[in-house]
Amino acid sequence: MNNIIQRVKMKVSIIIPIYNKSDYLEHCIASVLAQTFLQDIEIILVNDGSTDNSEDICLLYLNRHSKIKYIYQENKGVSAARNNGFKQAIGEYIFFLDADDTIDKNFIELAYNNAKRNNSDVVIVANNIKMGNVKLDKLCYLATWQAFWKHSFLCQTGIKFKEDLSNSEDGLFSFEVLNFTNKISFEYDAIYHYNTNLKNSLHSNIKKGEYYEKLVDIWLKELDTFYNQYKDKLEIEQTLLRFLACHIFYHALRKKNLKIKQKLYIINQLKNFIKKNKLSYIKFKIKSLKYDYAYLYCIFNIFMFC
Repeated sequence: MNNIIQRVKMKVSIIIPIYNKSDYLEHCIASVLAQTFLQDIEIILVNDGSTDNSEDICLLYLNRHSKIKYIYQENKGVSAARNNGFKQAIGEYIFFLDADDTIDKNFIELAYNNAKRNNSDVVIVANNIKMGNVKLDKLCYLATWQAFWKHSFLCQTGIKFKEDLSNSEDGLFSFEVLNFTNKISFEYDAIYHYNTNLKNSLHSNIKKGEYYEKLVDIWLKELDTFYNQYKDKLEIEQTLLRFLACHIFYHALRKKNLKIKQKLYIINQLKNFIKKNKLSYIKFKIKSLKYDYAYLYCIFNIFMFC
């Protein structure tokens, strides 16, 4: 009976995947425990086989705070950790927080109130996101920390984080999920503190040369499966093309650590994907987009279809 009552009353589950984040973890957890909405929050710490003292920190907080759940798993990657945490979540809404970041004390309350007010499946916490004039129907991917999700909506989609991906898995996840809803709202006052220096150093070390080529191959394989399963959706073709342009094509071209040969390989893989799935060019009106998006879409169309 107590479990039933808890499920009815709980409003937000915050899932924190952890791998060797002991230098940052206490600040992260403390920022959640300082939330104005704390009485309606559960905190799920998922230790992905850390080899530092992250577990000691988790157990310390577990023993001190009834709001905290702790899960230990053998090292399987961040995607598996998020999926594992999601299985245990009982909140009406879900937020995935990175263990090296923090949130302002009213972050969850603002996001939750926005979601309820707008009946949103996803609230984009957009204090640091420059969306410009891009319309909601043009939005095709989000980083994990940018989205506050309705639990029942995620369950309905049946989509999980891809466990064979440990980098850019969030963009692929959100792309697939966003195809199922137009119930999107923005909360510009919910402030998220992103550890830019740490993330940049990690990405510069991980996404190099041959690794990035393999990563793109995995993305395209997953996208091919997704598209062919749901291609009866009227908007998915254009959404997919925008994702390819913004999340693969653009990033591949601008990466300094990729050689010309590797960039051409990625472009050819994109061409093969487009040809196989018989996709058309990106349709857009220049006046409806900021110049940089219009320019990107033009360049993408030229590379892929000319």
